[in-house]
Amino acid sequence: MKREYLEDLKTACKGTVAKTNSPYIENEKNNDEVLYLPTWMHLTDTAYTMGYLYDNWIPEHIKDLIVKEVGDSEKAKKIFILFGFFHDFGKQQSIFNSKLMENLSEYSFLQLPLADPNEYGKNSDYHHTKTGAKILDSLGFNRAVTSIVYSHHGNPKDILAGSGFKHIHLNEYDVNIYSNKSSVRLWENSWKEMAEAILKIVDLKKDEISNLSQNVQVLISGYLIVSDWIASNSYYFPLLSQSDPGDVNDYPDRAIKGLHRLGFTEPVRFMDYLFDEEVFKDEFGFRPNALQKTLITSLNNNPDPGIVIVEAEMGGGKTEGAFAAAQILGTKMNAGGVLMGLPTQATSNGLLMRFKNWADQQDPNTIHSFRLVHGMAKLNEGYRSIFRGTANVDQLGFTEENHLISHVWMEGRKQALLSDFVIGTVDQAIMAALKQKHFMLRHVGLAGKVVILDEIHSFDAFTNKYIDRTLSWLGAYRVPVILLSATLPGKRRKQLVEAYLSGREGRKKFKTDEADWNTTQAYPILTMSRGKEVEQVKIDDRPDPKKVMIRSLSDDSLNIDIKRIIDTELEDGCLGIIVNTVKRAQEIGAYLKETLNDHEVLIYHSRFTNEDRIRIENELLKRLGKPQKDETLEQVKERRKKLIVVGTQTLEQSLDIDFDLMITQLSPMESILQRIGRLWRHKMTPRPSNLKNAICYVFGINEAELDKSSESIYSAWILEQTRKYLPEQLNLPMDISPLVQSVYKDVDFSKLSQKEQMDFKKYELEIDEKESRASQYEMNFPSLKISPRSSLYGMLEYALENDMQVSDLGVRDGGESIEVLLVREEDERYVCSPCQEEKKFDRLNSLSEEEAREIMKNRVKLPPYFSIKGKIEKTIEELEKKSKMYFSAWLLKKTALKGELFLMLNSKNECRLGSKKLVYSRELGLLEKED
Repeated sequence: MKREYLEDLKTACKGTVAKTNSPYIENEKNNDEVLYLPTWMHLTDTAYTMGYLYDNWIPEHIKDLIVKEVGDSEKAKKIFILFGFFHDFGKQQSIFNSKLMENLSEYSFLQLPLADPNEYGKNSDYHHTKTGAKILDSLGFNRAVTSIVYSHHGNPKDILAGSGFKHIHLNEYDVNIYSNKSSVRLWENSWKEMAEAILKIVDLKKDEISNLSQNVQVLISGYLIVSDWIASNSYYFPLLSQSDPGDVNDYPDRAIKGLHRLGFTEPVRFMDYLFDEEVFKDEFGFRPNALQKTLITSLNNNPDPGIVIVEAEMGGGKTEGAFAAAQILGTKMNAGGVLMGLPTQATSNGLLMRFKNWADQQDPNTIHSFRLVHGMAKLNEGYRSIFRGTANVDQLGFTEENHLISHVWMEGRKQALLSDFVIGTVDQAIMAALKQKHFMLRHVGLAGKVVILDEIHSFDAFTNKYIDRTLSWLGAYRVPVILLSATLPGKRRKQLVEAYLSGREGRKKFKTDEADWNTTQAYPILTMSRGKEVEQVKIDDRPDPKKVMIRSLSDDSLNIDIKRIIDTELEDGCLGIIVNTVKRAQEIGAYLKETLNDHEVLIYHSRFTNEDRIRIENELLKRLGKPQKDETLEQVKERRKKLIVVGTQTLEQSLDIDFDLMITQLSPMESILQRIGRLWRHKMTPRPSNLKNAICYVFGINEAELDKSSESIYSAWILEQTRKYLPEQLNLPMDISPLVQSVYKDVDFSKLSQKEQMDFKKYELEIDEKESRASQYEMNFPSLKISPRSSLYGMLEYALENDMQVSDLGVRDGGESIEVLLVREEDERYVCSPCQEEKKFDRLNSLSEEEAREIMKNRVKLPPYFSIKGKIEKTIEELEKKSKMYFSAWLLKKTALKGELFLMLNSKNECRLGSKKLVYSRELGLLEKED
């Protein structure tokens, strides 16, 4: 950067102003003095920040993508800095400065005329992003420049189609731009002089600014948003008094000081040595199994890796294998971090410390940022124990033993994926395919990482649509992706690979060859891309098969049969009962608690408060987790003794627990296999003496009709196919793939019965309908084309308009649901938590941050009845009315509980909502009762 030309930029700006005190920034809002920042300084602050990010924060993988298009790294950095200078070019207009001058009564440096405030038009029509793009277009800059400048507030709609630019008329009189006719030349000259000065500072000529692909424009705009947010924060870049015009000699010290205070971490630099079996043993404490060996060898020998799909049995070591693969791929692809996405908050919480401990070993001489990302992350004690601060090691509280921090700047929701190591729900990654404002930040967060997505089979057609489009974007960015599954249908495997490779090759209709890898039933197996080709490696693993006997139970006599099995077969062992709905789990759990005297019954489902769910999860892991090295077999037997767990699908994936005996409701084949993955899971766990083999009882197999509540969750066609193909004995893991493929195989429609045809048509119609709804807000397919027409314009046409829509629609299709915070009334003023009676909260006064966090632990979902069409609006209206009536002090702006809905219980933990009576039980969860 040629700083000697900064004075030219200052002169060209003619004293215009970029910003004044903001009521939204903590260290600005309470300042009695009105401060400001001149345009030239804000542009310079942002340019320095862009240069800093390029040198210190952007992973080499992303730099490689950009350099490939612009020619060399020096030029790429210049282009980054150029956009820092250009981004707020549109603030050089009359209407913008007029609004700011209303508060700057003592400011005297403006050298351009302003019109009477009453003469200006609608301010939003002249938003500086639109004006900046139009001005730069008039000065002859290419479409890549104008579209990135237009998009730096994260919302690139198709302004060229009309609405955005139609009000902005350059080269003719427009009071909003020029103030009056006589000053047109003054404003236009300032633009030309600003552009000339910026090009001199950056040392670029206009014709040296490259055309860029849409993909690279997305990434640059993402980094520009980050830089603008940093440079706009006066904690890093202070404002000036109105008597101070700013001094070019303050640079570069002003930028160095601000960016040091920011204290970003550096990208992860993975190992520069060969990762082999010995390295694996050193890192994980045990030698790799056949799956892990195959993964290590195959990736080491792959010169051009991309997508990797690992299919292996539950508990087969996929997680450690994925960590090892991430290190190999991170090295090969110059990645700067890792994201791990899991299906639920519970699975994210369960894997948090394993992921953290592994991440702490990577690049151990450098501090790195770490983030747990899901709605309840702030309540996770393990995550809260991570040091919160910046990479400046002189901070109080940082320890040399721990190289991970929770960076304060990255705590915002939109910065969710920007940390070096990220773990959370899959949703956080695949929202990159959702049309929403500031989507570029998610792309920046993903494009420089290795991405691991677990349980990839467990999503419906709606969510799969977003997964596939995300994979296409990751392919376009050449991001290494690792997908894990125990029960993946072959069709879905093909879709995932083709989604990734289509993005990589820039061909929407890209199809792989019809080789054996599309249809194989080999298991366990590794599928991976090598360039644009696909290869498959069968894993040479022949463990002793786990035999599981499948026995049928009648739904009509289920409670009697459960009691009989407990009395005659369980002995001192533990039993897992998994059903498809919360209501059914509560009914069975209540019955067993009432009828069993010498057994302990634990119930686990999604309708507990967060605090109680964590309590129950910890108890399950303590009682049914893997035997520890210092435990005797008698101690393991004792902690498992006569424990019965009744739960829903949450038990399929979330916890590493082990049952001696299992009863499950009919569900899709992959779901049943996942549930059985919790049966005799840990090899070292002692079993009751009478159980020679694992036994799983399934109810709903032989009934004449399917259970209606199960049909509301799962497709009748898939349930019927599962009933048809589920054998009387399983040999695991060998039977997993053949059974899953049998349920999802192509069918000859003409050979189906009339009922089967109806079920199959309904199944296909449901998939089409889900995909159609998802496509409404699905991001467009990535474009690798580099041309003068490439731009960001129109990427968010028909997008979600606000954050509320994003949270309501999202990337899941579970139907709308209502969450509330439960509190129990103590007296006219005080309430308590239904989980911790000793803690009292004053509802007439605002709460501290710690108190608000305690209240948020009581979040719970209401039963589905309250979310059905015709009920949900009335329910929310009633909850909002009562929340404002009783908790107005807690709902004030800028408080942690703003916008929350409260449900207040009486002393018996009961309340009325609409026509229903609700009761909260710490043993059964939130129950819905008729009067």
